[in-house]
Amino acid sequence: MEANAGAHAGVGVGVSNETTVGTEGGEITTTAGAGVSIGAQVGAEVGGGASLEDGHLKVGIDGEVELLAGVELNAEVDIDVDKVAREAEEATEEAAKAAKEAADQARKAAEELAKTEAARIAHEEALKAAEEAKDAEEAERQKDAEAATAEREKDEAEAERVKDEEAAEVEKDAEIDKDAEVEKDAEADKDAEVEKDAEPRKDAEAEKDARDDEVTEPPNQVPINYEDFIDQFPDVDTEGEATWTDPETGDVYVINYPPDLDTTEPEGGPDGDWVAKDTRTPDQNDSLLLLSLLPL
Repeated sequence: MEANAGAHAGVGVGVSNETTVGTEGGEITTTAGAGVSIGAQVGAEVGGGASLEDGHLKVGIDGEVELLAGVELNAEVDIDVDKVAREAEEATEEAAKAAKEAADQARKAAEELAKTEAARIAHEEALKAAEEAKDAEEAERQKDAEAATAEREKDEAEAERVKDEEAAEVEKDAEIDKDAEVEKDAEADKDAEVEKDAEPRKDAEAEKDARDDEVTEPPNQVPINYEDFIDQFPDVDTEGEATWTDPETGDVYVINYPPDLDTTEPEGGPDGDWVAKDTRTPDQNDSLLLLSLLPL
């Protein structure tokens, strides 16, 4: 296929240059040339064509522009269509493969991330569970410690109560013993006092019993004139009694009181005789009676 278009006038003299550029695999090759001519020329002419042969697409461009100085251009592009198609397919496959690998890697990364996240969450949950278990254990330990403390304080209070009761009981027993001792001492003092008070009576009774046991005969009676009795026992007041018993010897003194003669003028009797008046007391008369009864 080929196409041309343009206009041209004049003659020129110029210089040309050609350069070929292609891809690394040779799929596309470009050849370009340029020329410059100088002269009185005016015009433009462009021509080009394209052909496909043995899987190669060739595109050519020829052109010249003239205005005082003319510039001529020509270029040809050669494209290996089959190779490009193969490489495109291979590129597509490589792209698909790369996409698949990228997807696999992304999936694996996501799985690893999910595993890591799950591991992190599991680790955090484990730490949280361990912390909760530790707190629960600490709370239980604290509860047991408080219960043990309360039980110990209860036992100590009970022991203190028992101790106080025992001390109170001991004090009470001591007070009872003290009271009993005081009562015993008071009773002993009372008995001693009674014994002391009874001692003279007992002695007197014993002495009396002894005398009673010794005296089997009537007591010794000693007749004595009142004047002699006064001389012998100056501290004894008989108070007019006819007898007096010596507490030391037991002798009974029969006191002969002298008669109390009335010195007044006696009265005469019916026959004119004098009558003596007896002025003795009854006790003194009893004393005379006793004297008369004593054996001579």
